Amino acid sequence: MSGRLHSVFALLIAILPVSVIHAASNPDPSRVVVLANSSDRDSVNLANHYARTRNIPQKNLVLLSAPRTEEVGWVEFSRQIFNPLRESLIDRELMDGRFGNNEDAFGRRFFVPLSSSVEYLVVCRGIPLRLKNEVSKFSAEQLKQIPVIYRTTTGSVDTELALLTTANHSPLGWVSNPLFKRKKPDSLSLESVVKVSRLDGPTQETSMRLVDLAIVGEKAVYGRAYVDSGGPHKLGNQWMGAVAKRLEIDGFEVDMDHSPKLFNAGQRFDAPLFYFGWHSYHMQGPFARRDIRFPPGAMIFHIHSFSAQSLRTDSRYWAGPLIQRGVTATIGNVSEPYLHLTHHLPLLLEGLLEGKCLADSAYYALPSLGWQAILLGDPLYRPAIAHSISPSLKIDQEFDPFHPEQYGIIRRIKVLYQKGAGSEGYHLGRSYLTQKYGLPLALSLIRLGSDQTHSDGGTTLLLPVIAYHPKGFQEVAPMIQAAKLLYKAGRTRDYKRILKNIATLRNLPPELNEQMP
Repeated sequence: MSGRLHSVFALLIAILPVSVIHAASNPDPSRVVVLANSSDRDSVNLANHYARTRNIPQKNLVLLSAPRTEEVGWVEFSRQIFNPLRESLIDRELMDGRFGNNEDAFGRRFFVPLSSSVEYLVVCRGIPLRLKNEVSKFSAEQLKQIPVIYRTTTGSVDTELALLTTANHSPLGWVSNPLFKRKKPDSLSLESVVKVSRLDGPTQETSMRLVDLAIVGEKAVYGRAYVDSGGPHKLGNQWMGAVAKRLEIDGFEVDMDHSPKLFNAGQRFDAPLFYFGWHSYHMQGPFARRDIRFPPGAMIFHIHSFSAQSLRTDSRYWAGPLIQRGVTATIGNVSEPYLHLTHHLPLLLEGLLEGKCLADSAYYALPSLGWQAILLGDPLYRPAIAHSISPSLKIDQEFDPFHPEQYGIIRRIKVLYQKGAGSEGYHLGRSYLTQKYGLPLALSLIRLGSDQTHSDGGTTLLLPVIAYHPKGFQEVAPMIQAAKLLYKAGRTRDYKRILKNIATLRNLPPELNEQMP
């Protein structure tokens, strides 16, 4: 490595934002419980795979015979899952408490919690997803005490299980999360919430993949960020603005759409490591395509009232199809949560960027328990965001202008520009390109280096891509962008060659075809 590169790397470390260099402690595997359905062999296999991967003690693996449906009644849930899980954890000395002899109308035994060492609960595919609405069990007088919009007992099984270590609450409405917005919660608050995440999806294979993708994402995560604003409520759009600003500070390239429409398949969407969006019932745009590709470790968060109404589908809602298409972590709601009671996206991102694991970040961002939200992915997943701003150079035999490491270089360059060291950043990028070419990096340098003196506007940086044939629709928009820059610089022949190579790709989205002359 050249002396110039060494000096630039040293400068970068000195000026990195605090969130990039912050390190959080690793979660303790002995405080993780894994729950699976003993009557579902796939569920048990998934639990064993996770336990082996994360070195979870065997005594922390709990197998219960449970319904295999996604929806379950309260009594069935309590008698087959909730009560037996509490009993099992007490038997294994993972928590302590006292049961009474009585059972309420929802099947829950009276319970006095005493202590708990359980911090995380992994719910495996095969355990029911949502609870039925049994509001008829309440009297008219009881219902009057609750605002109309919260008069339901429908909710996610997961946020109910999050209350394992507390006394039974009313199934009507929601419970405040004592971990919400608290960076350093006290021990009592920590013991009163079990942070639950689910390994689930349309198929057993996709559920297993969540575990493996998290491990890869803990080594390195590379990509861009996409933020879809323009929704119907001011609060949600404010969240999107805050998320975009925070991502920019941490060096990510952010494409933000303010229009009422969602991202379409003709917009740039290469390497979507982060996505934050809302206001669509079903997946649209690039997400609806089955050939979409996500980088390992991708964190894709779309808010909608019914985004996780079912996880057994790869085409309806959001959560299931996202898992099917290869994301590593996502969130969802099984029914209407109301925006202020679902995951607050700026807080979720804050936790992840500061080095918290997925579950810690999600429960820091979630104001309500016993309500509608779910978290999908390995709860212990800690994306290697800080590490990935300094990727090691790997020289591959095959020419790949979309190789992932370049996105880490782009982040480093953007941070340097933010701190007034733009010249060093620009030369860092140019030096990297001479060793390993990347089109996204070249486009970034042309944009960021507009103040540099180059008679050709920097378009010579685009020439290596003119012989490249795209491997998927997500590579096309950057190539069209490169072609247009070459055309503007008078390189008509190179412009036409890129367009000809793009035309060899079958099944282009109509929105991309419209951009082709």
